[in-house]
Amino acid sequence: MYQETQMKKILFSLPLLAGFAASNTCTDLVVNNNESFFTFANVHRDSSYFFVDSAAGSYKYFWSDGKLDSMRTDRMIEGLSPSVEYIYWDIDETALTGKNYEAIISQSKSGDTVIYTQKNFYVGELEDSITYKKIDGHIYSLSFAPGGPDWDELWDFSDFYLSNDTVFYKKTYDYYTDNPRYYTQFIVGDPENDLRCFEYEMNENEATVRDTIELNYTEKGFMFRYHRSTEDYYNFREYFFVYDEEETTAIRKLRPTVKISPKARYFDLLGRYKFTK
Repeated sequence: MYQETQMKKILFSLPLLAGFAASNTCTDLVVNNNESFFTFANVHRDSSYFFVDSAAGSYKYFWSDGKLDSMRTDRMIEGLSPSVEYIYWDIDETALTGKNYEAIISQSKSGDTVIYTQKNFYVGELEDSITYKKIDGHIYSLSFAPGGPDWDELWDFSDFYLSNDTVFYKKTYDYYTDNPRYYTQFIVGDPENDLRCFEYEMNENEATVRDTIELNYTEKGFMFRYHRSTEDYYNFREYFFVYDEEETTAIRKLRPTVKISPKARYFDLLGRYKFTK
């Protein structure tokens, strides 16, 4: 669904990369990029660009007082103008404008555990929600999408953690059903290049490489790039970060406009291309 797609892509824009200045490995970058949702830092996500399955687009993020407050999306489809999604922190749903795409992010605590909940809306109606919390080095998330006339409500659960220098991402689809489905990705560093790592996925108990992830430093910060290439397939995703004192974009050159079909594409919190199993 196009409406659902537009709002869910906000998920990958939330992290504030914390503690990265003290780290110089690709796997550390992935871990910090996710863990930083729970802390504040002196860098922020500035912009991103992707080309996946012949679909291209770019995103520009806007911040206020250290928090993301809006995101401009250009899907690079001829005749389709860029759109803006607005993100509000700790407000009541009655304060929404009820226009276009909006999100509410709220923060709470249960004992020593910090909990973040994001609710995504389209014209005032709840599209989906996702709750994050960190316990003992694991970041857990539970997502919900309400049902409709032709589909049931959806519950998915995920677990993100670092173990023995390997980053794991495990997801359970159809979480509250009698037939849950399981999916696993993991990321390992390149022993020959400290700024490169490889993302694998499990298919029928067999690990296959999905993407190569590379870290590069820029004039005003740094960027990391996911890319995959075969004889008949090519994609990449680039994420640019700048230090807070720099307000200009990290993308120095204009990207050429690509004419594409309006396919529904979006990414998850960790910057991976998100799909249903």
